[in-house]
Amino acid sequence: MGYNSLHGHIMERRWDMATLTLQKHPKFARDSYSNRGVEYPIHIALKLEAPDDVVMLILKGYPEVVQISDKDGKFPLELAKSKRYSKAVVLAIKSEVLKRTGGRRPRRSSLRRNSSSFAVARASIAEVLKEVEPAKK
Repeated sequence: MGYNSLHGHIMERRWDMATLTLQKHPKFARDSYSNRGVEYPIHIALKLEAPDDVVMLILKGYPEVVQISDKDGKFPLELAKSKRYSKAVVLAIKSEVLKRTGGRRPRRSSLRRNSSSFAVARASIAEVLKEVEPAKK
């Protein structure tokens, strides 16, 4: 884990370079950056409103990150919804959440420093399922 060129490209909003880096080194999406808490490239990209294709490449490089909250306790799905990302991005993240959690609620990041407890996710898995699968009548 550690700071790599992908973090720099994302923080500088150099989306073209972030895309090239992810295409050449998809595992860079797995490296966290610690600055008073843990941040992965997906957290930073979503907060800075990266283009959909960059977010999707990060998700492809490290799909397990959907289960990790950022230093503020927010999951990628929460960040994507708060920034009003496209339906494709939100559904891709939701799909990974469902695949990884097996119907259980994801927990707040165990990687957060000085965290004494791990609160469950605000949105229940039932809410995620309701949005992913249309109601059958």
